[in-house]
Amino acid sequence: MRCKECDGDGEVEREHTVGGYDGGAWMAYRVKWVECETCNGTGEVEDD
Repeated sequence: MRCKECDGDGEVEREHTVGGYDGGAWMAYRVKWVECETCNGTGEVEDD
């Protein structure tokens, strides 16, 4: 059965924070694609 968390793609989009100092402190959010934790990147889960 297709994984509902990643819609069968095997990857999900997650936000993470980045920041630094350049004359003043700054922080931003970036998006990255990571392996789906629900299906371990396969895109499929077992039927319940």
